[in-house]
Amino acid sequence: MLLPSPLFETVVDIAPEGTATASSLYTTYLRISKYWQAHSKLPEGYADLPTDDGKGESRNDEWDRPLLWKSDGMRFIEIYSLGKDGVEGGSDLNARRSILFDTQRSSELGMPEIKVE
Repeated sequence: MLLPSPLFETVVDIAPEGTATASSLYTTYLRISKYWQAHSKLPEGYADLPTDDGKGESRNDEWDRPLLWKSDGMRFIEIYSLGKDGVEGGSDLNARRSILFDTQRSSELGMPEIKVE
C-alpha cells in the first residue's frame, strides 16, 4: 500500500504563480491554431475549438476565472487574463497577460510570447 508523501506534489503546488495561466494561454493558442489549419477561418468561441482528449483544455486562469477572448472575426484573436485581482491594470501577478493569434503569422515556427502589461 502506498501512502501519500510530501515529496510528491502536483505541478500546480510547486510551480510559481503565473505559470498555470501561461500554460492555459498557450494551450488555447494551439487549439485556435488547429482550428485555423482545419477550417481556414477563426473560431467564434471556445465551443468551436478542437479537443485534445481532455488534456490541457483549461479555459480558466489559475485564479479560476475564465480566460477572456477578443476577436475581429477575420485576422486576430487575443486571449487574455486580467491577473490575480481580476481587474484591468496592475503589475506583477495583477498584470494583464495576453497572447495574440494572427492568421497572417500562423504558419511561422515557434510560439508568440505572452505579453504582460
